[in-house]
Amino acid sequence: MQTDKPIALRESVGKYKDQTVSNSTNDNNNNNNHDADSIDPQAFRQALGAFATGVTIVTTRDANGVDVGLTANSFNSVSLQPPMVLWSLDKQALSLKAFTEAEFFAVHILADNQQPLSDRFAKKGSDKFAGLALTRGKGGIPLLDDCAARFECKTAFKYEGGDHEIFVGEVVEFVNFNKPPLAFLGGKYAVAVPRVAASTGVEDKRELDASFTRGSLSYLVSNAHYLFDRQLRDIMQQHSLSRGQFYTMSQLGNESPLQLKLIRANLDFAGLKLSAAETRELVAKNLVQEVPDAPAPSLALTETGRKMMIETSAVIKAMDEDAQAGIGYSEMQLLHQLLRKLVQNLMSGSSS
Repeated sequence: MQTDKPIALRESVGKYKDQTVSNSTNDNNNNNNHDADSIDPQAFRQALGAFATGVTIVTTRDANGVDVGLTANSFNSVSLQPPMVLWSLDKQALSLKAFTEAEFFAVHILADNQQPLSDRFAKKGSDKFAGLALTRGKGGIPLLDDCAARFECKTAFKYEGGDHEIFVGEVVEFVNFNKPPLAFLGGKYAVAVPRVAASTGVEDKRELDASFTRGSLSYLVSNAHYLFDRQLRDIMQQHSLSRGQFYTMSQLGNESPLQLKLIRANLDFAGLKLSAAETRELVAKNLVQEVPDAPAPSLALTETGRKMMIETSAVIKAMDEDAQAGIGYSEMQLLHQLLRKLVQNLMSGSSS
């Protein structure tokens, strides 16, 4: 049902029994075709899921002045002159009566960081608007801000389309918030990332001189690591720390205390070492302390060390924000996922 979660694209597809299915391909390629009289609804839904859509929240106000809203992705444009859009609603939806009787409704195309909002409006029986900052549109309908785009519509036509009611609205007001949209593909939320423009042949002279490998993944990752690491080296020099000492404190910043053997094992994985002399130096600087009565030799941050790592975390956060300039939320989410998968693949390869 529409109110359970976003569904694959559902639009009026006509009455198949009165139509002839044409096929210009060779008869030997018919294995993936389906006769119109034997359409399997589940298979049909899965096939429609191959079409990527955006995700919308449609809102209105019922006759009693109660705000009504739901998540839908059966949205499409109809006309530019006059500006008209359509969307469809399952005939079994509890909100059907409210939308059928409403003079106005609003369609909100969700931004890529609004999946929680989509999930909220996909649920039944809850006060979906509780705690949300709302404005009011035509006819007092509730409007949500900070989406990708929003359309206030006057109901123009209503049609029956199979198991759905199709609503056509004339757009009376719209706002483009210029945010990347949330996407939906194959029954799951997806990331919409613009295709990268073709190279102009003009390369940044600051890049490392390795033109024959410049397009390789290893080069790009290494180059990014080098540029990040250059700023980390400044932090290490400022506090007179070796790389092993800095990454020891970074580990303790995430979890303190830690057993010394675990600290050294993590450092060894990264090709780093922490000597006994370097450990004593951290203790002498009052950055770490040995943990008394621990079952095994362990280290913990001192208050001075913790303060230093908090300040360092703020610097690293600023580095991250600078690096993300001009990169959209969806692109960053995708990058995080891909980098985690890349690390997993490399770790699996190194252990095989």
